[in-house]
Amino acid sequence: MTQPQSIGDRRGGLPVQYVLQAPTLDKLKEYIPSFMEAVGQSEIFSFSDIDLKFTKPELEVEIDREKARNLGVSVQEIARTLQLSYSGQRFAYFIMNGKQYEVVGEMQVKDRNEP
Repeated sequence: MTQPQSIGDRRGGLPVQYVLQAPTLDKLKEYIPSFMEAVGQSEIFSFSDIDLKFTKPELEVEIDREKARNLGVSVQEIARTLQLSYSGQRFAYFIMNGKQYEVVGEMQVKDRNEP
């Protein structure tokens, strides 16, 4: 007889997840330590972790909406292009000479490191 699995076990993640929101990144940095301390003191949770790491670089982008509109480019298209350029996600596959290759989008290192 098999043991029942929790929802978290089936999806490979934790069974309980919280989303914290704040008006600014600095405010979020301020709130997280006290929240994580309260979680750590609770007997309900046996494990806690945070997926936001403040050691990762951040780039703030300001889109000239009027210029984008004049060029026929939506803000959503700009956001998607930036996401795909920085994430290194797989776009698709293609077959050439009988072999299948991944198409992965990623900016060159020199363009990623300097805005």
